[in-house]
Amino acid sequence: MPGIAVNGYQNLIIAFEFIFTPKEVTIIFGVLNANLIEAIDMGNKIDFGFMLVYSGFFFLLFRRLRKFHQFEYAVVGQALAILMLLADTIENFQLLHITSLFPDSNNIDIENTISILQIATWTKWLSISAALSLAGSALWENYGLAAKILSLLLSLPIVLGARALVKLDASSIELFTASIFGAIGLLVLSCYLLKPVVLKLKI
Repeated sequence: MPGIAVNGYQNLIIAFEFIFTPKEVTIIFGVLNANLIEAIDMGNKIDFGFMLVYSGFFFLLFRRLRKFHQFEYAVVGQALAILMLLADTIENFQLLHITSLFPDSNNIDIENTISILQIATWTKWLSISAALSLAGSALWENYGLAAKILSLLLSLPIVLGARALVKLDASSIELFTASIFGAIGLLVLSCYLLKPVVLKLKI
């Protein structure tokens, strides 16, 4: 639901993931109805499949880098792939719990749920950005100028993530998450369409 602005966010899903206080839950609940809650829940359930896809992509990418390109930090990348999958799973369960409380945002255990959600959400997004940066470092070491440019672009999300973690404002967080979507798209495109020129990788 990108069209619903709330708590300073232009994207409702990102606003939900980065909830910090029960008051923010109350504000979000105030712009929702039962149909939108159902749609959010469906999106979170679909995300259980999507998380397997993107974490699996990273895991296989780093396995390839380790096996055929002797990248010494590939095991770290595979660990990050597992971490992002676990964090996203925990995040989804917390989001489903919060939406199950609708329209009551004063539930006694909501603060604990929000605390777990914050840890899981930041762990997910930062582990993805770290994996992107690690993949970028492998390209920097092994390939030409085009790959070095790609490497710098893949490292941008972790810089924006550190900035978002310090500022904790909606615009910084949305820029951070948008950069991750862009970087993943660029990496996938490079692997499957531009590999003769840029990556020379085949998953």
